[in-house]
Amino acid sequence: MTVFAAIYAYSEDKADARAKLLAEHRSWLATVDKNGNLHEAGILVESQGALLAFEFDSLHEAVSTLDEDPFYTAGCIEHRTITQWKVGWGVVAEASNSHQRSGTGTEEADND
Repeated sequence: MTVFAAIYAYSEDKADARAKLLAEHRSWLATVDKNGNLHEAGILVESQGALLAFEFDSLHEAVSTLDEDPFYTAGCIEHRTITQWKVGWGVVAEASNSHQRSGTGTEEADND
């Protein structure tokens, strides 16, 4: 499994939509976590965005899963970057240390 970091930049004009979808977004996160793929997720305080750390077999699987995020499907994410993250230290590194890492890649998309 490979660790991926996803960085979201939220659409400022979609703050109301995000607020209405927050429970659905959190439910989606809980499902991804229950499946064993989510490591960390949280708001980026200094910007309108979020950082999420996942573990998947491939970039394709990461993108496919993140495409199902209610914030993404509703157009609340203006831009996102999904990139392989070779973690060298900390809790995520310890959690993924026992898994074999393969493949590389980055996916960026504007949600227009």
